[in-house]
Amino acid sequence: MFDQLGQSIGDTINGILSNSYFQLGIRAVGIYIILIWLASAFWAYRDMQHRSANPVAPYLAAAFIILFIRAIESFEVPALLGLPIGLRVFTSAIY
Repeated sequence: MFDQLGQSIGDTINGILSNSYFQLGIRAVGIYIILIWLASAFWAYRDMQHRSANPVAPYLAAAFIILFIRAIESFEVPALLGLPIGLRVFTSAIY
């Protein structure tokens, strides 16, 4: 009984994940997130261009945004999912 239930649930999830519209939606969300990430770096670059006479500062600001967000990404999932239940991994041990 439970094997049939598990099999039917697995088949349903597999059907959803293999659906071409679902995969297209996941790719569209991924592209949107990447565009927002790059737009935030471009915004920091343009903002520093207007605020600073230093020609290097805008590039440093944009690079900081890109690198900071990448660093936070590697920390957030283990911290949000693991720490509440007491699961520690390397990135959450740094915290």
